[in-house]
Amino acid sequence: MKDALTGVYSLHYMQEAATTELAHAAAHQQTLSLMFIDLDGFKSINDSFSHSVGDEVLCEVARRLQTVIPENDLLARIGGDEYVLLTHASTKADIDNMAQRILDRVQEPVNVEGEQAHVTASIGIARFPDDGDDLESLLKAADAAMYQVKKGGKNGYERSV
Repeated sequence: MKDALTGVYSLHYMQEAATTELAHAAAHQQTLSLMFIDLDGFKSINDSFSHSVGDEVLCEVARRLQTVIPENDLLARIGGDEYVLLTHASTKADIDNMAQRILDRVQEPVNVEGEQAHVTASIGIARFPDDGDDLESLLKAADAAMYQVKKGGKNGYERSV
């Protein structure tokens, strides 16, 4: 089940797949990380250009995200300009590295209609099982961490506290 616009997984698929992944991780005493990725400045793209250009930007961001994540990780667009990544990256260094690669790729200008559109991302990170034992609790923790990034100036990442 793919998101009709971007071609990445849909929220519905993420919910089903995350249940399986989390059960597997629990059974094997493994950790997983969930990244809640929200685009900064996306509304201004829709306002300055058009919604169709905004759609192009969402598709390009999805393509870029797919280039920096391992093949066995799950990327979903959960609505608007929000993406969720369920990753097997478990060490602090691996998580930091992935978050930074995502930030770097997202902030590259997007060429649309002969002009350049600019967006950045704010990323909140939660870890299974430390921050929650199901998708809902991990999303809540990652969302709260993402809002801390937004409060702190955007274009960064934060781990759940």
